[in-house]
Amino acid sequence: MIRILVADDDKEDIEIFSDAVKELNIDADIQVVRDGRQLLDLLSCDKEDKPDYLFLDLNMPKLSGFECLNHVRRHCDFDCMKIIILSGSVNVGEIDDAYDLGANYFLTKPSDLSEFKAYLLHIFNNKSTTPPSRAEFVLRHQHIKAMISHYP
Repeated sequence: MIRILVADDDKEDIEIFSDAVKELNIDADIQVVRDGRQLLDLLSCDKEDKPDYLFLDLNMPKLSGFECLNHVRRHCDFDCMKIIILSGSVNVGEIDDAYDLGANYFLTKPSDLSEFKAYLLHIFNNKSTTPPSRAEFVLRHQHIKAMISHYP
C-alpha cells in the first residue's frame, strides 16, 4: 500500500484526486490536510508510516505550499517522500522556485479525470529516487498522451 498525503484546501480538487486514485485501483491510504499549518503539524509527528507521496497545493491558508515545501525539504526527515506540486496555473517563476526547493514534479491541476489518472500513473510508476531534470519536472501532455487512451 502506498501512503499519500494531500495538502489542498479545495474540496472539489480533493474529491477529483480521490476519485482518480480509486478508479486506478491503487491500494492507497490517502490522508488530507486543508492548510499548511496542519501539514507541518502532521509531518512533525514522529510517525513510522510516513507518506510516500505529498501532493501539495501552492495556494493554501495559514502557510503557503512554498513555505511548506521549504520547511519539509530543509527540516524534516522526508528525503524519500516524493513531493508533487499541484497548481491551478503555470507560472515560470513558481516552477523554478518549486524545482529549486526540491519538489519532484510540478503538475497543473487537470480538468479531465482521464488525463489526471494518466499523470498519477506516471508519477506512481516512476520509482527513481533521483530528482528529475528540469525537462521532466513539469508534467505536460506530451509526457502522458499515449497513456490517456488506455485509461478512460
